[in-house]
Formats: sequence, C-alpha cells, structure tokens
Amino acid sequence: MPLGNEVDEQTIRSTISAMNQTDAQCDAAQRAVDNTSSFLDTQWRGEAKTTFTTSIQQWLEGLGKVKQGLLDLNTAMTSHYQTSAQVEQDNALSASWT
Repeated sequence: MPLGNEVDEQTIRSTISAMNQTDAQCDAAQRAVDNTSSFLDTQWRGEAKTTFTTSIQQWLEGLGKVKQGLLDLNTAMTSHYQTSAQVEQDNALSASWT
C-alpha cells in the first residue's frame, strides 16, 4: 500500500509546466514594473523619486529571489523526473529478464 508520497509522471510534468508559466508571469510583471518605473522616473522628483526608486530596487531583488527559487525547484523537479524515468525504465528491463 502506498504511503501517499508517490508522484506520477503527469503530476511532475504539470508541476514543471506550472513553474515555467509562473516564471513567464514573473518576467511579464518585471517588464510592466520596468515600464512604469521608466515613465515615473521622468515624472517624479525629489524624495518621492528616491523612495520609489529604492522600493523598486527592493522589489526587483525580491523578484530575483523568487525567480531563483523557481529555477532551483524546476531544476530539482526535472532531475527527479529524469531519474525516476530512468529507474522505471531500468526496472521494466529488469522485469522482462525474469
């Protein structure tokens, strides 16, 4: 009886796909923020501009961490998927010999 911690191939593929979509959404959000920031940079002056620029830099640093986390998870899931597929293939070959 399974312990409830098994993951099928389709779930792994779906998870990898969802992470890729999330990464693309992060890229789109960054482009939107960059565009808005560029526009406001030409409009704002003084403390408002300084505070906004600092906040945007902090947000971009946070986004960079999120994107790195997604990349790390994606790499781990892809590696797990490849390893699992190889083990399944090896087991199938082994079973055919018995």
